[in-house]
Formats: sequence, C-alpha cells, structure tokens
Amino acid sequence: MLKQFVVISLAVSLLSGCGEDSANSIGSVQWRFNYGDWTDNTETAKDDLRDCANQPSSGQYAGNEENPYPAISKVRVFIEDPDGQVPNSDKEFDCALGYGSSKVDILSMTRQVYDITVEAKDAAGNVLYRHKELDVDLSVVAAHDYELKAVTSETTFFPTYDGGVNCPQGVSQLRYSFFTDEARRADDGQATYLQVATQPCTSGTSNTIIARGIPVEPQMGSNNTYNPTMYTLKLEALDSDGAVTHCGWDNVSRAYRPGDNKKGISSGNIDLKPGTC
Repeated sequence: MLKQFVVISLAVSLLSGCGEDSANSIGSVQWRFNYGDWTDNTETAKDDLRDCANQPSSGQYAGNEENPYPAISKVRVFIEDPDGQVPNSDKEFDCALGYGSSKVDILSMTRQVYDITVEAKDAAGNVLYRHKELDVDLSVVAAHDYELKAVTSETTFFPTYDGGVNCPQGVSQLRYSFFTDEARRADDGQATYLQVATQPCTSGTSNTIIARGIPVEPQMGSNNTYNPTMYTLKLEALDSDGAVTHCGWDNVSRAYRPGDNKKGISSGNIDLKPGTC
C-alpha cells in the first residue's frame, strides 16, 4: 500500500497558481489523495485513491444522499523555516490547480531546509487529508512524490427509541457527538466532533445513520503498529425547535481508523430514552 503522500516538486517559498508568470519558478506542487487506511500494514490493505470530488468509485455507501463525502475545495501548502529565520509561506489553492498533471509553481525564496505541510480541505474548512514532512532540503530543485493521507474516519449506527424502531412523534433531527474518554470523564468535556442528521426517520421508522468526517490521529504503539483513535458516541433526538427530546450513549468506547474504518465501521444499535442525558 502506498504510504507516501502528494506529488510535490519543490524548491521553496512563494507559490503561484497555474497561469501566473512562472519565469521565477524553481519547483512545482502536484497532489493526489488516498482514503485508504494507512495504519493497516497487512497484505490485505487497499488503496482508495480519490480526485477532487472525493467520491469512491464503488462501495456500499457510495453516493449516500444524507451524508455524502465532501468534495475537496482547497489545498493548503505551508512551508515553514524550522529555525524561524525565514518568513513562512502559507497559501491555499483550488484543488484542481495541482491535481493530476496540473501544478502550482513555487517561486524563489531562500534555499535551505524547510518543514512542509500539505492539507486538503472541504468547503467548510475541515481538513480531510494531510501530509507533513520535516527537514526537506530545498536548497536544490527537486521532485518529491507524495500522497496525502486520510485524517478522518466513518461509522454507521442505528438509533432505537425505548428499544423500538418507531420514531417518537416530533423527532425531526438527530445530533451525534463523538467524545474521547478524557472528555467524557470531565464535567465540562467537549465533543471532538458533532454533526446533525436531518433525515433520521423515514415513514415513521428509524434510519441507519452514516457518520463521516470524524477526525482521527492514530498514534504509533508497540510492535510497530498504530493505536486507533477511540471515541464514545452520544445521540440526541431533536424536535423542530432544536430541543432535545431523547438521548442515549453507546455503551462502549470504539476504535476509529483512517478511511472507511472497515475494522470497526458499525457501532450497532444505540438506544435513546426520553429526556436529556
């Protein structure tokens, strides 16, 4: 499985989009994106290459209307002097400007070693893919082949109400919040990620919810394997005024891995009871 991240021909500093004067260009940046689980080092690991539309070519949940994969709107290229002596270059570009055979030029700046971060964002500014490389030698023109890695996960769950599949009268939305163990233990702990499903019921019965865009930061553990990000899920049914009518927690903290989270995608049934949690 590819572990590298965005074709990035670099030398240094100020960047310009395609079509601008590139006479002073000393490098260029190109990118692509992989939604595959980069923490999976088994023989069955698969790539999931995406373009700027960020849609899978196939799959059970491809094209889901309630919560589709968000398109990649902007790509941020951040070039930073690790010693803090040279001003940083921090610019965003339309995704299409550097995808595939297109490129973004890098214009002249002090030739030295830099840290480079490349991030792909949706229209709301949420980071979907990232690559960071330290101590990149940009003293000479060089071409570095990188591929941005997914920094979000997904899951599915099925809400029940007092153990039944029928939605209580007045439920119009379902808010789902992801909490780390530390945040849940804290009195004022804040959710890491929160979204609202606007179609929680069809014909009066509960729907399976697909949650995407869940931020993950896997950490290297023992035996050269990554530990997944752990979250506990809280559900709140809302009426048309946004008031909570029912609430429930998943009963365990679950693992979230980059990409489609095939090893832990389903959180199963989560029961909501009347009132707030």
